[in-house]
Amino acid sequence: PASHKELGDEKALLKTMATEFFEKVLHGISVSLVDPSDGSSIPYTFQIDECFKHGYFHIDGRVRHCFRLKSLVAPFAGREVRRMFPDIHDFGDCVLLRTRGAAQSIICRLPDAAEAKRFHTCMSVLHISVSLAFSEDDAAS
Repeated sequence: PASHKELGDEKALLKTMATEFFEKVLHGISVSLVDPSDGSSIPYTFQIDECFKHGYFHIDGRVRHCFRLKSLVAPFAGREVRRMFPDIHDFGDCVLLRTRGAAQSIICRLPDAAEAKRFHTCMSVLHISVSLAFSEDDAAS
C-alpha cells in the first residue's frame, strides 16, 4: 500500500496537471477529430468556456461541434475506444468523449499516447467536477 506521503504527492501532481490543463483549455488546445468510418482526422482547437458549461471544437474561430459539459459521459481511452470503434486501428493516442441526450461520440486524437493519457485524466476530473457541481445545484433548488 502507498504511504500517506506518496498519496499526498500523487494528489498534488494530479492537482497541478489538472490546473495547468484547465488554464490551457480555456484558451484552446490542439486536437484532431477522428472520423470513425475511415480513421482520418482533421485538426481542431478544443476550448471550454470560462463558466465551464460548454466544450467547443473549432477551426479558424468557427465552432463546428459544441456540447454541454454536464452532458459528458466519463471519457474513454485506449482499448475502450478500439472496442467501440473497431475500424480505428491506431487508438493509443485517442480519447472518446461521449454525451448523453444528443448522444454525440467525438473521438479526439492527441499528439501522442502521453498527451492522450493527460487529456483523458483531466477530462475525467472535469467530468467528476461538473457532475458534482450540477448535483449540488439540483439539491439546492
